[in-house]
Amino acid sequence: NRKISSVSMRIFSAAFLIFFASYAQAMAEIVASGEWDNGSAGSGTWSLSDTGELTISGTGKMKNYGVGSDVINGVTNYRPSASLPWHDYQQDITSVKIEKGITSLGSGSFYAAHWLVSVSLPDTLTSIGYCAFDCAISLTSITIPEGVTSIGYQAFGNAYSLTSITIPDSVTSIGKGAFRNSGVTAIYC
Repeated sequence: NRKISSVSMRIFSAAFLIFFASYAQAMAEIVASGEWDNGSAGSGTWSLSDTGELTISGTGKMKNYGVGSDVINGVTNYRPSASLPWHDYQQDITSVKIEKGITSLGSGSFYAAHWLVSVSLPDTLTSIGYCAFDCAISLTSITIPEGVTSIGYQAFGNAYSLTSITIPDSVTSIGKGAFRNSGVTAIYC
């Protein structure tokens, strides 16, 4: 009876946690949203929930946003590009979900998204632009989907907490410094 009771309690607890997580996700409210446009190469929408999840949907290649900079007293200071559609919310992003249909993450897309912890990438993705996740200092692991062929220059540079990355056989090009100053200790292929 104790074994049955213990097993029943574990099943109940697991079911409750799944229900609660689903309920919380369904109850998340959109706090910001908009469109992104890369002309004939691609376009779509983005939305940020009150839980910090940035969802990007659409088709084709995202725009290359790059990285902005200022020179103060002879020192160059880098910052997220002001042209990022979600620029004003960069520090509110805790997770990113790129939906199926997106084929390329633009350069600087999540540069200095300091609180970004998790990323979900679609199997339609073929490239990750330069500095896409540079300075995403809270990101701990990422799985690059099969089909990605290139990872840009310093794509995960300065992502200090990034310790694990899974790279598929489809990747044929990795840019210089793609993992420079990251915490990568294990690369899985």
